[in-house]
Amino acid sequence: MAGEPESLHVHEALQARVERHDYDRLLMLSDGVFAIAITLLNLLLLGLIGLTPFVAKMIAEAGPQRALPFYLVALASVFASLTLIRLWALLRPSLLHAEVDRGRWRDELLYQAAVALGLGGLGIWSIVNERAVGSVGMLAIVVLLAAARRLVRHRSSRQTSSVSRP
Repeated sequence: MAGEPESLHVHEALQARVERHDYDRLLMLSDGVFAIAITLLNLLLLGLIGLTPFVAKMIAEAGPQRALPFYLVALASVFASLTLIRLWALLRPSLLHAEVDRGRWRDELLYQAAVALGLGGLGIWSIVNERAVGSVGMLAIVVLLAAARRLVRHRSSRQTSSVSRP
């Protein structure tokens, strides 16, 4: 702390300078802890996203019938981690800015959870039963997810319009 101008202030009492120095060290420690936690969380998400080229190579080599379930599980894990991040922020009110619409945040969380469950469920079912993901199954998942997305958008626009009325 020798390089900071306020630490060179000679008119400050020694006890006040020591207390300020201890407080500054505590702030730096907490900043470091949060930086490490956020980095690890982002590394998890990036690691899951990093599986995508590997699964794409599997699809190219083994064919989509055999490798598509693994792609669905990898994609579902990315959505699941995003859901957990949103859930953590929703459960800790101080983490979200005051202007963030919590209802819309919750709706997006539910949509991401539905995507994770839908894609992951279909992929795991296909892997466990050793059956290919048929076009009917994929079409059903896509239609359900599109309907869920439309419902989230409709609900968010309805909440926004009811809030903005005078």
